[in-house]
Amino acid sequence: MVSQRTGAIVDLVVNVATFLAVVRYARSDETAQSRTWFAAGFVQGSLSRAVADRELLGPDRRLRWLGAAALVGVLEGVSPTESNRAAWSTIAGHSLGVIVYRLWYGVVGPLPGDT
Repeated sequence: MVSQRTGAIVDLVVNVATFLAVVRYARSDETAQSRTWFAAGFVQGSLSRAVADRELLGPDRRLRWLGAAALVGVLEGVSPTESNRAAWSTIAGHSLGVIVYRLWYGVVGPLPGDT
């Protein structure tokens, strides 16, 4: 089984790669970023990791996946569907939110629940 710290570091690396890929694609596509959807993605990314690390939805992985899917559904439901602008901004914000959270909890500081 993978330790919680190893999982946090892998999560950080994956989200750094995702953020860089999204920023590169958005620049090549000349898609302007939306600050509102970037902020929504940032909050969603950092809060989803905080909830998962603290097991606020319980230790059951299915329940955590269901909670994450519900949050994504809410963001998808309120985002404008005719534009990729909101989608790319949300993905970039989500990745950056996870990066900041993982740097603070997992790299610089201890993970929640570590003694």
